[in-house]
Amino acid sequence: MRTVLARIKFVTEHPALNLAAGLILLGFSLWEIVGTLVSDLAALKFGAHHGVALFGALQILKSIPDLLAGMEYTSRLDL
Repeated sequence: MRTVLARIKFVTEHPALNLAAGLILLGFSLWEIVGTLVSDLAALKFGAHHGVALFGALQILKSIPDLLAGMEYTSRLDL
């Protein structure tokens, strides 16, 4: 049971997966925001796609330090 939980944690906390999820969330929500930009601005209306865009941007920002640390670590290895 412990190894299954460790594997799930490894996958869900992997920086590349968080980056990919953030990019997907941000991309699709920006697509929705661009499609409704004029009507949203005119009515000062915020929808779920605005929150999803914010969440996607935060996911991307959260993954960057881990990815940079991993790249720095691998650049120091003698292959």
